[in-house]
Amino acid sequence: MAGRNHFLLRIESLRGLAAFSVAVHHSYLFIQPYGKWDGEINRGMIQAVFYGRGAVLCFFILSGLVLGQSLRRLKPSKISDILIFYVRRVLRIGPAFVVSLLFCLFLLAAFSFWKSTNPAATDWYSSFYGFKPSWAVLLSNIRMRQTSLNGVTWSLYPELVGSLMLPWLHIASKSLLARASILLVLLGLQLAPLPATGGLVGTLPCLWLFYLGYLIADLPAFFWAYLKNNAKMTTLLLAMAWLVCLATPHFGHHPVPYVLAMGFIIAVVFGVPQDKSFTFLDHRVTALLGRISYSFYLFHFPIVYSVASVMFNLFTPGFLTGHYLLMSTVLMLVSIAIATPISWCSYQCIEKPFVSLGKRFSHKKLRHAD
Repeated sequence: MAGRNHFLLRIESLRGLAAFSVAVHHSYLFIQPYGKWDGEINRGMIQAVFYGRGAVLCFFILSGLVLGQSLRRLKPSKISDILIFYVRRVLRIGPAFVVSLLFCLFLLAAFSFWKSTNPAATDWYSSFYGFKPSWAVLLSNIRMRQTSLNGVTWSLYPELVGSLMLPWLHIASKSLLARASILLVLLGLQLAPLPATGGLVGTLPCLWLFYLGYLIADLPAFFWAYLKNNAKMTTLLLAMAWLVCLATPHFGHHPVPYVLAMGFIIAVVFGVPQDKSFTFLDHRVTALLGRISYSFYLFHFPIVYSVASVMFNLFTPGFLTGHYLLMSTVLMLVSIAIATPISWCSYQCIEKPFVSLGKRFSHKKLRHAD
């Protein structure tokens, strides 16, 4: 089936739109809204369409799908194969992550964020960067003991844990019963009343998202045939899935309905490439966002925070809060305009070389597998 044995451009574009959604979501959280309607428009429309938390959940599903395809090509049969997979994953995630932290440390020193106060700033803005930059802070962030330099890097710990677990889950997924049992156990971790802590325990509820993404490529042939041969029903199901995603921020942010709805959307993008509902993912703009999505995700937060800090120094609190929607939109546009070329440079100079290095570790194995 088209799309089951190779990485689709549309999947990459979808990841780019998820990163874009996180950036938009964050841009409207820095300035205090003045009127009731400003807050309602932000919560009811902007944060529903550009649902940052949901976009991160989408990242995990997409990672499971893409990594699963990589494992199917690699066909790990011994520890050395899994180690190759791990090396490639570290080289994919690590270098840009470290460079982004150095970038954050530079901005923290240059803008003296820990000294910034403004009545127009939200408590969320004030909760970051209340410390002086130091190499000790940098080292702690690199070790993922904390995420004080770049708030969005909290998601990289679940990403790494999911990457470590997925090869073993792949090996264990020998039958339909095994796959169903694994999914139910991992879903149970999501629903179980685990303590809300960081580290490994706090990451366990995320594992089912990776495995759900992994299973998308294993959906039975009749499922894909039904979607292909019933275009109207597929469109209706897609519309219902989008409505679930849009409604989730208004009904407790529970991840299970959102993830199942988003999983179906991703399945259609992946397995029904001829579906015309997603032709916008073929556009060169969304393709660009897809290529730079990881760097964009890492670099956008320190940039939008820096631009917000500049705005707090340039404009009076009354002007910022009185024109909340306008100034938040300006903040979003300016920060994205700055983050995009920086992310492109990171993609070209950091991500691509290390991804190419990682591919050398498995080139021979993949060639034999093919």
